[in-house]
Amino acid sequence: MRRYIHRRPFGRRRDAPKRRAAGAALTLCAAAAVLLFIGAGAESDFVITGGGERRAAVLNMAIDHTLSVTPVFRAHKRSMEDGGAGANKSPTDGRETVAADTPASDGGSREGGAAVELSSGGEVSPSPAVAYEEAPQGNAYKIEDVTLSPKSPEGYVAADNLYIINSTRFGIDPQSLLSSPLPFSYNENEMQVLIIHTHTTESYSPDGAAFYGEGDETRTLDCDKNVVRVGEEMRRVLESRGINVYHDMTVHDYPSYNGSYTRALETINARLKEYPSIKIVLDVHRDAIVDADGTKYRPVVEYGGTRYAQMLLCMGSSEGGLEHKDWQTNLSFAVKLQKKLCDAMPGLMRPLALKKERYNQHAAPGSLIIEVGSDANSIEEALCSSRMFAQAVADVLKGE
Repeated sequence: MRRYIHRRPFGRRRDAPKRRAAGAALTLCAAAAVLLFIGAGAESDFVITGGGERRAAVLNMAIDHTLSVTPVFRAHKRSMEDGGAGANKSPTDGRETVAADTPASDGGSREGGAAVELSSGGEVSPSPAVAYEEAPQGNAYKIEDVTLSPKSPEGYVAADNLYIINSTRFGIDPQSLLSSPLPFSYNENEMQVLIIHTHTTESYSPDGAAFYGEGDETRTLDCDKNVVRVGEEMRRVLESRGINVYHDMTVHDYPSYNGSYTRALETINARLKEYPSIKIVLDVHRDAIVDADGTKYRPVVEYGGTRYAQMLLCMGSSEGGLEHKDWQTNLSFAVKLQKKLCDAMPGLMRPLALKKERYNQHAAPGSLIIEVGSDANSIEEALCSSRMFAQAVADVLKGE
């Protein structure tokens, strides 16, 4: 069955020069603030292998996207400028308020435009990058390889190879989460896994790139170059293990970035209504990590001559105020996956992140966000990691 990504035409805003000027000023302010924070003695939670310790607070947590220090990525800023009523901001970090699961009122339409289909043979019709805002002229951002690994158990909830960053007030016991049975099991006759992409247009860098140059984009509607391709590889591996998967390729973050989670929840609910047997919802993203000087970091680990994009599981809870009574069940599923992957390939997984927001994970007991690499990783590195992740999902579901 063919499933299509729909987009609508976009054009250049008439007042783009003024907006770029304002954006540049905001960029300088943000960079100065980060440098001030670093200079004040903020400690990073990670060791960057081969590069010593960096006192860069921006490496601490980059769950959904960058802190907008780099002007290449302006999706959130653009959506705020559009003045939509759904343009909510987090009171702490300025990211989209993913807890806002009420119907969006940003006025954006997802109808019209051409269709872009994921090709089976690696060839697609030309598709433009998502031009939320023009890329900076005459700039090139350096890309550095990093392996993000905890310094020590201090500051984490840690057990064996497990490291969890708990940003909530809830106490968690990794051993109890590992031993808790899941309320679902393998059934070859049912649809069991849904793969979606809240931020569907998130893309990757060319293989081996050392710089982000003029005109490079971090988002595209080309499904062979964005996270849709990664989700499709997960589907392929899971189905090879006898697991029935629905990969929904609906675009949720274009033309309006704000409200992505609201629209993604509509998609999830529609698929669950169609297939009530689905218990696992994998929301596949990629991260973005940028330093104050614009350096982009490529989280990668190498085994047997193969490079793998480091991955991160982002889990929600009920602390943000929205009902999510069974968040521990989702977390138990994620911890089991984290443990299996950490044992199979140490360094492949960054510490699991438990957050206050629920990230639509109340919809199904096996819901999670998986960040496969960053915008500086290549699609090849992301695909290698996605295969490992899908095998782990199959193992946990089948109890192997």
